[in-house]
Amino acid sequence: MKPMLPLKLCVIVIAVSSWVATTPAQMPSMQVGDVNTDTVKKYEKFEMNLELSDVEIRKPYDPHDIDLYAQFESPARKSIRINGFYDNYQGADQWKLRFSPNVVGDWTYQVFVDDNGRTGQSSVAHFTVVDSKHHGWIHSQNTTRTCWPFGTSVMVAWSMAPV
Repeated sequence: MKPMLPLKLCVIVIAVSSWVATTPAQMPSMQVGDVNTDTVKKYEKFEMNLELSDVEIRKPYDPHDIDLYAQFESPARKSIRINGFYDNYQGADQWKLRFSPNVVGDWTYQVFVDDNGRTGQSSVAHFTVVDSKHHGWIHSQNTTRTCWPFGTSVMVAWSMAPV
């Protein structure tokens, strides 16, 4: 009778390879790197650089490949989702996120990354928004295409005649 060692070894190899195959992949992680300020004026830029790790990115500009975003919460508890982006201008090779708050007070935010079904998130952070002289974002007025009001009663008008 032959010894059963090869059969036992085969069972161990199969068991180990099955365990390795079903071990979950490392979840993506993210850290907020540089932030341009902890106090931002209303309607001005709040910007952060993001450090991603354990992500499998083939096309950094394709949101189906990687989805990077932040959930901002205003002092009134209104939630706003802002997408991040990949900046490689002049070889920067940096993930960024920019936001322009429209309400004075203390804001919170948390950044998320979804990499092919694997999700990572940063810790919750905060910043303060102070008042500014800015009137708000420009938007079109429903009644006319030649009048573009800001966030307040300030209006900008110009001709939209074809050139």
